[in-house]
Amino acid sequence: MDIATIIGVITAITLIMLTAEFDMTVWGDVPSYLMVIGGSIGMMLISFPLPDINRLPRYIMYAFKPPKADADRETVISELEKGILMLSRAKTYAQATGWIGVLIGAVLIARYMDDPSALGSAISLCLLTALYGTVIAYIFCLPLCTKLQVRLDEWKKK
Repeated sequence: MDIATIIGVITAITLIMLTAEFDMTVWGDVPSYLMVIGGSIGMMLISFPLPDINRLPRYIMYAFKPPKADADRETVISELEKGILMLSRAKTYAQATGWIGVLIGAVLIARYMDDPSALGSAISLCLLTALYGTVIAYIFCLPLCTKLQVRLDEWKKK
């Protein structure tokens, strides 16, 4: 088990939550979650066959637990390459859906300028989708993708 990956994930999440005075009533927004997470999942399903989607957790596990030394070299390399590609796309899709949410939120803000009671949810959608997309992309997808690339480079040297 790669302790650095585990410590890194825990540290990143903990420090973000502590410095942001994490409170689900402030940071939790269901429409923003649906936009970013649902949109990203939808794009992944469009991009990859279902068997690959189902194997993504296996590919991600390589970041936490390196393949066994006696594993089939070609299989490991293929799985690492597929995991890198899928996480790279997930990063892009999370960012894209975050920005789509910003644009939708901006349109809603413009639409509800005369109704201050409706502005809160529009502003929330505008800002939180960008936040969620950025967190998913840069706190999860990019570091995991990088770790898989390190593993791939190690296996290609063998």
